[in-house]
Order: sequence, then structure tokens, then C-alpha cells
Amino acid sequence: MIEALLGDRAEEWVESIYKEFNGLESQGVFSHDHTKDDLAKMGITSKPVPCSIALTHKYKDGVFQKCKTRICIAGHKGNMTKGIHYDEVFAASPVQHTERILQAMSVNLHLHNLTWDVSMAYTWAPLQPGERIAVVYPEGFKRYHEVTGEELFLILERNLYGAPSAGRGWSIHRNDFIMKRFNQTDPNGVRWSCHKSVMDPCLFIIDRHDASQGGQV
Repeated sequence: MIEALLGDRAEEWVESIYKEFNGLESQGVFSHDHTKDDLAKMGITSKPVPCSIALTHKYKDGVFQKCKTRICIAGHKGNMTKGIHYDEVFAASPVQHTERILQAMSVNLHLHNLTWDVSMAYTWAPLQPGERIAVVYPEGFKRYHEVTGEELFLILERNLYGAPSAGRGWSIHRNDFIMKRFNQTDPNGVRWSCHKSVMDPCLFIIDRHDASQGGQV
């Protein structure tokens, strides 16, 4: 951090760092200005977990595009303990054979892939009751009580990169959204149905039933 802020791209790094922190704030990932007494009253008695800030240069076709900052939870074993800070961590990953079959079908049927990116994906998942933890403000953002001078802390309100259970939290939230969104009738009268593959829990089979076209599409 210090090296970046003293380098030739100092202004770009400052903009990137604040953009990341403000983005997490607008997403509702944190709640602010909690004392240790506040944490205790909320039942959060575990040691506050520090943040980890990753600074990288983003390139496209070998050409520098921008400075990229990622603020994460420093969730290694020295900071977070299973049964105290988190519980389950398992999240299903795609089966490689599924991907190969889909690619072969795409080529054979002359299909086009439709892909997209979810901005700040993990942060869309709310934490389950009892999963909130205290977090230390990142360097450069620390706050202190205006009367007592004691250090203030953040509370993690939503999912965030770096926590051991972050992948699982995002997986559950994403799957719930897909199953809800594609098992209903939209405003145009088109009915959707969706179910998950038994053998590959990351594969969803979505059907579109359009009455105006004689049924399933």
C-alpha cells in the first residue's frame, strides 16, 4: 500500500482504493462505528478480523488498463476459526465432463454461448443469522471514538471475499435466485421452469413455455 501510494500512479491508486471501499459501503457489506461494548451487546464476542487489501494492475492484450483494488477479509486460520467465525464452507464446483459435453453440443448444433459477469458477486449474498463478525477497518480508513478515543470496528453484514464460507454463501444465494427466477410466469405470460441436475449441482436445466408458440421452446 505504502509503495503504491508513493509511486508514479499514486493518484490512480487512491482513486481505486476509495472506489473499492465506497463500493462495498454502498452494497451494504459493512455497518460502521461499533465499539467493543457495542459488539458485546450484539453477541459478537470473537476477536475482530483484519482486512486484506490486494493491489494489482489490470491489463488487456498486454496494455495497461487501470489500477485495481480488492478489499477482502483476511480469513486464514490465524484470524478465523471454524465454529466461531463461520460454520460450513462446502460449495459445489462444475463438473469438467459437463463442460466438455456442453462445448461439444454447442459446436455440433452451431449454438452461441451467452455469458455475463456479476459485479462484486460475493457481496450480493446476505449473511445468515449468527454469521456476522467484527472487522478491523482497513489501513487508511481507521476510525476512533470522538470522546474516548477507542478504536471503532466494522460489522460484516453481507458476504465478502476472503472469508472461508464466502464461496458457499454466494453459491446458496445464486442458486436460490436462479430457482426462483426461472420457476414462474413472467409479465408477458411466458412460463419458465427450472431444475438442477442430480449428477452436477452446478448445471441448471431451464425450459421456456410459450403458449403463443405452441408450448415448450
